[in-house]
Amino acid sequence: MTTISPRSSKTTENSEGGGRTPHSRLGFTVSVERAIKTSSWICRRHDPDIARDIKRLSREGYKMKSLGDLISEGLVEDFGSEDKVEKGDYLVNSSEDSMPFIRTSDIANLEIVASNAERVPLSGECNYQTGDILFVKDGDKLVGETAIVLDSDLPFALQSHFRVFRTQDLEALPPHLLLVLMNSEMVRKQVRSLIVIQSTLGTIGSRYRELQLPMPSSRKQQLETASQAADNLKRRRDALQQLRTLS
Repeated sequence: MTTISPRSSKTTENSEGGGRTPHSRLGFTVSVERAIKTSSWICRRHDPDIARDIKRLSREGYKMKSLGDLISEGLVEDFGSEDKVEKGDYLVNSSEDSMPFIRTSDIANLEIVASNAERVPLSGECNYQTGDILFVKDGDKLVGETAIVLDSDLPFALQSHFRVFRTQDLEALPPHLLLVLMNSEMVRKQVRSLIVIQSTLGTIGSRYRELQLPMPSSRKQQLETASQAADNLKRRRDALQQLRTLS
């Protein structure tokens, strides 16, 4: 076993007979096998609070399901942007023959905010559809931010720093349920633990597949959660639209 301390870049071996090192975020033990398996000696990658949260939620009746499992089982389609947009493609004036180019800075509060997005020429095909979940995979503090695609958002082009998650069975996994799960505090904590700095850019890479989602065990609770999320987002959109009409 190796003791890793977030306060120091050094690692020290436990002395024989020294007893078990207490687990806390200020210092904890990690097996060499785990460090090799994850290819990481970064302290936050092995945060013991995350493992405790997962055990607690399991005891409370949640079914822990990794995003990778949902993708492998065919419940979620996972793909990236193939839109080829250069800075020279930006249009000075918007027109009916243009569409927004959505960057990581153009999502907020679980929705796309295209009002200030750059405009690019309208392409013949849009690869996205209503209910898709946009997930920021690169971009330091923005990594893990999500937005759900609405009818009014289409069509658009998408920056390469996103992954797109599309539910393949709307009854088994409603898009708004996936949105809620991806934004739970436990999942956001996991996202932070999986970020690696490449050069100067923070990224989660393909490690988003490791995210453990706290799925409500009751089918009724799953549907209620999805319905409440959809209703709340709609009420907020309606309220904002009413505010715009007052001016």
